[in-house]
Amino acid sequence: MAKIINIILIILLLIQIGNAQDIYLIKKLPFNTTKSSEISPAFYKNGLVFCSNKLHPFLLNYKDTTKERLYNIYNVQKRDSNKWEIPRILSHNLTTPFNEGALCFTKDYNKVFFTRNISVEEQEGNTFFENGNIGIFISELENEEWTEPILWEHSKSEHNSAHPCLSYDEKLLFFASDMQGGFGGSDIYVSKFENGKWSKPENLGAKVNTVANEYFPFYHESGRLYFSSNRENGVGGFDIYYSSYIGNEWKKAILLNRPLNSVHNDFSLICDQTQEFGYFSSNRDESDDIYSFKMNLPLFDNCDTLQKNNYCFTFFETGNYDLDTMPLRYEWDIAGLKKVKGLEADHCFDGEGEYQINLNIIDTLTSEIFYNQASYSFAITDITQVYINAPDTFANQMEIEFDGLQTNIKDFEISEYYWDFGDGIKAVGVKTKHQYSEEGKYTIQLGVKGDNKTRCVLKDILIINDYKMPDTTQLVNNIKVNKTDRLKEYEKPELKEFGKEQDILEDKTYKVEVARTEEKMSLEDEYFDALRNLYAIMENYVSSDSVYSYTVGNETNITNIYPVFMTVKKAGYINTEVKSFDIIPDSITVNDSIALILLNNLLSKWKSIHFDYGEYKISADSYDMLNKVYNVLNKYSSLIIEIAAHTDDVGPAGFNQELSDKRADAVTQYLIDKGIDKERLIPKGYGKTKPLSLENTEQARSINRRVEFIVIDTGMN
Repeated sequence: MAKIINIILIILLLIQIGNAQDIYLIKKLPFNTTKSSEISPAFYKNGLVFCSNKLHPFLLNYKDTTKERLYNIYNVQKRDSNKWEIPRILSHNLTTPFNEGALCFTKDYNKVFFTRNISVEEQEGNTFFENGNIGIFISELENEEWTEPILWEHSKSEHNSAHPCLSYDEKLLFFASDMQGGFGGSDIYVSKFENGKWSKPENLGAKVNTVANEYFPFYHESGRLYFSSNRENGVGGFDIYYSSYIGNEWKKAILLNRPLNSVHNDFSLICDQTQEFGYFSSNRDESDDIYSFKMNLPLFDNCDTLQKNNYCFTFFETGNYDLDTMPLRYEWDIAGLKKVKGLEADHCFDGEGEYQINLNIIDTLTSEIFYNQASYSFAITDITQVYINAPDTFANQMEIEFDGLQTNIKDFEISEYYWDFGDGIKAVGVKTKHQYSEEGKYTIQLGVKGDNKTRCVLKDILIINDYKMPDTTQLVNNIKVNKTDRLKEYEKPELKEFGKEQDILEDKTYKVEVARTEEKMSLEDEYFDALRNLYAIMENYVSSDSVYSYTVGNETNITNIYPVFMTVKKAGYINTEVKSFDIIPDSITVNDSIALILLNNLLSKWKSIHFDYGEYKISADSYDMLNKVYNVLNKYSSLIIEIAAHTDDVGPAGFNQELSDKRADAVTQYLIDKGIDKERLIPKGYGKTKPLSLENTEQARSINRRVEFIVIDTGMN
């Protein structure tokens, strides 16, 4: 390379770079020689044309003053996908005692633009003293012979012009030159073919050129210009960069990743239409040689669209008590992380996990819990997917950090991550960086591979010029928003509603709990002495917790129990709290005609036994309902009930009948495990034959998926 242009000072910058060896498969072509140089490949018919200073057996091999042989143009054709023929001189008409260098052809291969010494001043034997500059020459193919080359009109003896490259439509000619008015040693210029002649060359500007040297332009039909430069902050001596002409300007040049670039000199890249296969030159193996590159990424099909994991919730509770006239207020306890006053609370968790949320009524006089109105135990689980962590919007020509650290794949162990940034650039690794050279919407693909399995995901990113980085410090402390807002990333998190609607007027009684023990206490225990003359001490068995609860007071309105609560506090029972209990009739008279109606009305409140679609495993949030049914059956030991399970209308009748039978059996087994005699339980599945709603909506289908408890016999006759 240095012998062709005579102006390159090679400096090897030993800079550590990241490992991306799997992106491309790099092969040194077999026709390279061991001691000579092969450089500047150009596509030519079914093969390549390139330049070499190798020893030719039938030509006089000219040398320069350093005794290095000068360059000639060779043609090498492919036999098949893996084998090459022996390189041959392209044309004796294009072979001179001078250097013939980098070149390009028109699409029909009938015209060639190539680099050559404009003149030499002296010759001694086969040695030339190269005091002149190099320029671009043109030759045309006529009758299978190349015509006498003529100097291109803008190549002058006062400066060097080299490395010509035609655009796909052949209306632009890019080249390297050290003509006056440039930015550095050598810059990239372009000339336009207009009205039958080439225009005055224009410097591509500071986004492409630097105070260093820029050489070997290659203009791809996509509009991307590849070139080589030894500018600062590269990874080697000469590195390969690219830029694009967008909006009447060239964009900031971007450095290609390894392995196309190395700590050595890498230059004169050309590529096919896909930009996934091509050739380039490098001295990574001592001498300058030509290498092929081919994209070496797995093929990812049927990629999912990225779903964002939502860690932000609005907690709410409907059917609340009127506390305006009482020294009481609502307060949310968010998993012990923070407390929020009011009926709604917004919170964003750090990630997946098990969390406990409580809505308490607080006594404002003591700041202690008066009553726990609601308690939610729930799990936040990341969506099973490949995950791209990246902004939705970012600035043009600014480096963006990407990672797949939140990928949640359970069926195989990931061995590698493969990135496609949607602009022709690929990368490998769980973390990577990339910058876009032009505005637009890009679709990023992240694929993962392991155990002979693959999975992938897609995410859109918008690149704009006038993007401003947000003040994320302020946003962290400002997550409470109106629930109807559609929130933007990096502005405010989207909040997902999480709560329950409950009827506070349902049959409940409120009592002040003064003791809760696993072992049964005597009501005559001295622990209760301070209350004995004030209230009747009551024993309650809480089957869901397998504990005994000892209470005083009994009110159906929660505000009416407050005076009892304060009296108990003043009596010295510090750790006391109001508890609610379901009202179950104290007694039912034998042959009472109302008994059946009363118990059925009570049991009908507890039919929201939840199942996921197609499942018959009881969900944890149904245990409370089932424990209430158990309490009724335990109190009235002669009751016989039917457990009627129903499904929605999705799926065949046979499937739904079998599913409802299994659901009825699952509920029956739960009550048997709690101690209820199986002879008192009659499980029956009805499939989809008795819907409560005929509407074709998910809400209606959810209502129809239910379990009902029907008293068949009171056992009191």
